[in-house]
Parts: sequence; C-alpha cells; structure tokens
Amino acid sequence: MARMLNDVIALLNRLIQVDNAAIEPYKPAKARLEDSVDRAEFGAFLADHRRHVEALTIVVRNLGGEPVGHGDLRQVLLRGRVDLHGLVEAGVLIEAMRTNEAQATAVYESAASQPGIPVDVVAVLQQNLVDERRHHAWIVSRLEGLRSGPARSK
Repeated sequence: MARMLNDVIALLNRLIQVDNAAIEPYKPAKARLEDSVDRAEFGAFLADHRRHVEALTIVVRNLGGEPVGHGDLRQVLLRGRVDLHGLVEAGVLIEAMRTNEAQATAVYESAASQPGIPVDVVAVLQQNLVDERRHHAWIVSRLEGLRSGPARSK
C-alpha cells in the first residue's frame, strides 16, 4: 500500500512539474501578444496552470507527501523557445504554446487513466485534463483562424 501511495505522490509531483513548466512560457508569451483576445486567453490558461499546481500541491500534502516546487528541464527549454519566438508573428508564438499544451494534455491523459489512483485524486486529474484539452483546442482553433482568415481587431 505504501509503495502504491508513493507512486501516486510521484505521479502528482510529475504533474506539478508539467504545470510549472507550462506557467513560465505563458508569462512572456502573454506579454508579447498584440491581440487582446489572445492575451486574455493566455492569461486564463496561465491562471488554470497555477490553479492546477495549487490543487495538486494540496493533494500531495493530504497524501503525506512533499510537493515539488519547481518545473523540470522542459521549463527551461520552452522558456527559451517562447522568448525566441516572441520576436516574430503571433502565429509562431501560439504554435509554440500548442506544443506545450499538447504535451501537458498527453501527460494528464496518461495520469488520469492509471490504475490504483484514489477516486478523489482522479477527480482532480480529470478536471485538470478538461482544462488542458480546452487550452489545446482553443490554440488549435486560433491557429486555424490565423492561417485562413483576416486578423481580429486588437
């Protein structure tokens, strides 16, 4: 039982790292976007990722674990990528965030389907997964709009 609990805590800490890794690139990305709708969406996504970290931190502590406090190597790599792309058009910047959200969605899908996860923890994972899917779907839709139509008013 203790091993299974430790596995759940390790999984949750990995998700905290994924969300922390998503937070950092959103800060400069949001600041560099000219379109007010894009900035608002990125701001909402940033808030969602922060909320995920807070919720997962509480769950880890409730399970008797110690939550991690930092992102993983992807955070550093994605931060550099977004900083570089922030100097070019919005579509390229949003594309970089699409990759970020696709990865986060995949990690949450895997985590939410793991056997042996307590039901209350699965509920948190599924809610976060709903957010990740929403982020990814909005970004994909926005990229399609950028590729096919005129720009929105800023």
